[in-house]
Amino acid sequence: MEYEYAPLHFGPEVDRPTAAARLALHAEFSGWELWRVLRFRDGSRRVWLRRRLPRLGSGRAQEVVEDPGAEA
Repeated sequence: MEYEYAPLHFGPEVDRPTAAARLALHAEFSGWELWRVLRFRDGSRRVWLRRRLPRLGSGRAQEVVEDPGAEA
């Protein structure tokens, strides 16, 4: 299984309920799950979220097609 990772940083001024609410929003609306948390002496936190990458079905890489209406 392959995952996509997103690092976040919460400064020492962010309290625990606020950090939990922000993480819950990422989980609920974007499909992220909490993977790892580091808490530092100054009270800041380094958080990594992850979510599964979609499978490509046949096992072969699918070609990415650009939007023909997009300007170059």
